[in-house]
Amino acid sequence: MLTRFLLTLLISAACLFYLYGFPNRVSNKSVNGSLESYPSAESSQTDCKACKRPPLGEDNKSPDVTELTLSQTEITASCPSGQAPREGAVCSDKMNAQVTTTAVDPEKDVLMYHYTVTGGRIVGQGSKVYWDLTGAAPGTYTVTAGVDDGCGICGQTKTRSITVKTCDCVSSVTPVE
Repeated sequence: MLTRFLLTLLISAACLFYLYGFPNRVSNKSVNGSLESYPSAESSQTDCKACKRPPLGEDNKSPDVTELTLSQTEITASCPSGQAPREGAVCSDKMNAQVTTTAVDPEKDVLMYHYTVTGGRIVGQGSKVYWDLTGAAPGTYTVTAGVDDGCGICGQTKTRSITVKTCDCVSSVTPVE
């Protein structure tokens, strides 16, 4: 039974590779979908070579990221141990934001979503992921999203930013009398 299943799986994979070709490698430096070797955000590339999928011979049009949204654009970090927020200050223990990417592909190919961040890390896969900024120093960080339909990331990418701020904290230790 297991042998028959494995044989069927192998034959199915071979048929897919025959029909659509082997997937192109995005980058040998790619970690968590890095876009390091690809163009900056908001650009549309004209120098990408058209992807041809043997034996169909149709030119492939590049998919584009049309929208990139963050659940929040500012995070105020929590206070360090032994401190508490000053009266009226609002701090957060939640150091992440949801990232939602909308993309289109003229041929309606299956898309792979790739993210690059300047701080923190991406958690998850697909069009909805979380950007974890736990431990990030105060500052502004960016996320860039691109999509690949099997021919590389040649279409439009989008970039958004988030600012990590320091909470206004005071010592929570009460003096000894």
